[in-house]
Amino acid sequence: MSVGATLAHFHKSTAALPADVLGDIGEVIYTMRNGVFSVCVVMSKLETLTKLIGTVPDLIQSAVTKRYFVDLQSIGTDTLRLYTDAPEPDVVIYGYYFYPPHEMLQKKVYKKVGPGKLAIDRYNGNGILISAAELESQGEPSCWLGDRGFADRVEREASTHGYAVRYTYKEGKPQSYLRVMRMS
Repeated sequence: MSVGATLAHFHKSTAALPADVLGDIGEVIYTMRNGVFSVCVVMSKLETLTKLIGTVPDLIQSAVTKRYFVDLQSIGTDTLRLYTDAPEPDVVIYGYYFYPPHEMLQKKVYKKVGPGKLAIDRYNGNGILISAAELESQGEPSCWLGDRGFADRVEREASTHGYAVRYTYKEGKPQSYLRVMRMS
């Protein structure tokens, strides 16, 4: 069973997804940003992303990637959040914010800078640097800013199915992430 299908019942945004979409979800990332909860799902097929968001921006369609990420709560809003793998060895992923239908508002470059540590550079839609080296670090369960009971339930379910759980947080910002994926 996929990570998506296993964890679908934890949130209404994933519970509502069709079985074929859930079957392609290999990671689920629960996010707390400034007290707002959202769910990001990671899939391997462009067709799955298309089922979720409709027309996919050309930049994402032409990406050299094995994974596509979408923040489910951003679908249908004025800031669609999409992510892809990065082909450069020192860059982990790219993040994109799009204004519908496909105007890029921002690009984020997530660079590995040490064990369990990323530095994020943000650029506006014209490629001008907005901010540099925002740090995101791997942490302990205590860094999770959301409901602890929810995180405990997710961890138990993940453990039952042999999935890995990772916690990360933004340094200097009220943001944390609970990531569930297949163990490699």
